[in-house]
Amino acid sequence: MILLRSIPACTSFTQKEAAALIGAVQPDISKLKSGQLKGFTLDRLFSFLLRLNMNIQIRVSKAKGKSGKLETVAA
Repeated sequence: MILLRSIPACTSFTQKEAAALIGAVQPDISKLKSGQLKGFTLDRLFSFLLRLNMNIQIRVSKAKGKSGKLETVAA
């Protein structure tokens, strides 16, 4: 998952070390790295990011077309 690759803790540690850092277990890290988000609440995902000292920003705007889109941006 692109977003996870932009977080240093997700690339410089083993999955087990990263899991300990965010209060998860290694299989959670494996699922997240492969893009499997089923079973993760937004609250839990946000808590992982906050434990990694990451800021979270949510922006809602009117769609230009007939339907909206979901976009993730990692800075």
